[in-house]
Amino acid sequence: HLSEADLDQAVEKLYPIFHQRSLKITPAYVRRLIASLINIKGQFIPECLDDQLLVRDALKSVARNVHGSIYNKVVGELDRNVAWNDYIGNIKNEFSERANNALFYNINEEKGVVLTGPPGSGKTYLVRSWLGDNNDVQDIAANLSDLTDANSPLEGMVANLERIYDIAKMISPAMVFFDEGDAIAPRRSPQGGSPYDKITNKFLSIIDGETPLYRVFTVLTTNRLDIIDPALIRSKRLKVLNVTGHLRDDDCSRIVAKEMADIPL
Repeated sequence: HLSEADLDQAVEKLYPIFHQRSLKITPAYVRRLIASLINIKGQFIPECLDDQLLVRDALKSVARNVHGSIYNKVVGELDRNVAWNDYIGNIKNEFSERANNALFYNINEEKGVVLTGPPGSGKTYLVRSWLGDNNDVQDIAANLSDLTDANSPLEGMVANLERIYDIAKMISPAMVFFDEGDAIAPRRSPQGGSPYDKITNKFLSIIDGETPLYRVFTVLTTNRLDIIDPALIRSKRLKVLNVTGHLRDDDCSRIVAKEMADIPL
């Protein structure tokens, strides 16, 4: 049993952990975190909460235990078997700079990007190739069907969107990837009467949270930028990057050179 002084010390250390990650302090999260620390270390002392790597491992276990059904659907599902050098195109440099700023330097202004371009232009390939060279970053890939709850179609989607970001905060650094992002944050109706406005409102409140997302980077892809809510791509939210799929002469030369590198001429 912990002494009263140790309990007070543990509480003091818990608050900054949750606040830094903009996580709500719920009884379930606290209980599971302490249980995970005991499971890993064999005991709990307040000093366990000073070990950032230990806390991260424990929070991963919390995310898996508390949000198991959706965790198993969305975490670690992207194919990373692509090298960064395999992606050809200058857009990769700006994407990488923004992702690095958010995930490694915790620059709060870098919240994420919307990758827009025609089908087959390489939007998802860009994300996969970046992750292929950044194994320390967790990937969370979701689409509308992953958010759907048959028992509560609308409220369930809103709740699952929040759960996805709770998972991301626990396992950060994490990239949250929404393919067909226009379905996750559709343009709200001018009259405010569409039931799907709730999903967009929840998404905006997460991106704009009172406490900035900590080492979480959001990526949406779309080929219909016009139907994404314009509030999402205003200043200090998500930056629009155009992925045209068009290659310049030197890009084509690099691809040909790479493919022929091991072919004797």
